[in-house]
Amino acid sequence: MKLFSTLFPAAALASCPTKWTLDASTSNCVPDGAFAFTCNGDGTVDLTLEIEHFYTNIPADTTTLVAGLVNDGWTQDSNLFKITSAPLTFSQAAAQTITGTYTVSTSVAGETTWTSGSSVTIVTADAGPISYDVTCEFSTAVSLQLGQIAIGDGNTYDGNDDTTDLTFTSLLEKVDAATGTATAATSWSIGETVKLTLTPPAALTDVIISIESCLAYSDSAYSADEIYITHGTCSNANIGAAIVDQSSIISFEAFQYDSAASEYAYIECNLQVCLSSDGSTADLAACGDIITANEASASADASTNGLTC
Repeated sequence: MKLFSTLFPAAALASCPTKWTLDASTSNCVPDGAFAFTCNGDGTVDLTLEIEHFYTNIPADTTTLVAGLVNDGWTQDSNLFKITSAPLTFSQAAAQTITGTYTVSTSVAGETTWTSGSSVTIVTADAGPISYDVTCEFSTAVSLQLGQIAIGDGNTYDGNDDTTDLTFTSLLEKVDAATGTATAATSWSIGETVKLTLTPPAALTDVIISIESCLAYSDSAYSADEIYITHGTCSNANIGAAIVDQSSIISFEAFQYDSAASEYAYIECNLQVCLSSDGSTADLAACGDIITANEASASADASTNGLTC
């Protein structure tokens, strides 16, 4: 979800500024024209604005204003100003979403001119700089469908993640039984240890992450022959599953489905993300409650799902 808030209540203005329009639902002036932004799964935002989205009183000569925007990190493309992968400031007010905020502003207040004679006169024309927030809403529930892993004879791992909102990356490795060394792999023999590491986007900071569950399926639709690998802190002893790090790493022994025609297993992991100032406790109790509830569910269903807690 993408939202933005402005400092332009329409009641305070005779009309909305150029390249702004009235939002009847809020009675505020909101950006119009070429204004656009995209919330990225890596926890950043891309924005495209016109100069009117930075200032309300545009002078005839905008040289100083344009130079200021470029100096602030905006790239000029004709009459547009763009910035990509801009960092966000994160907050959380609802258990299901984390909000990332980017403040649109400028360091230059207006055009400065000067005349010289017996003394120097400096005149600054206020261009009416505007400041407002652009916000992105990211789901705290992340589902990663990791594609197929080959078990048996050298088929390849399809390493494309399919994520919801936040883009986590995954690494599948084979663990050497003798040395314990893990190396990236594309296929495993039955019984070899598969190590799966899930990594959040680098821009997403001050969070706790819980791997709520990881499951295996025999088909690419992630629907047939469901087997729990882990659920909460419970794991499947039948395939040697282990939770190496509840926030990022699990392992299990490679296996094959008796009923499946192919040598593939399809892995899906579900995660919960919460903002955390101390790195251990969710700032929003309701978000932490989701992790607690999942753990209770895992314990209650452990026998049914063939897990050991």
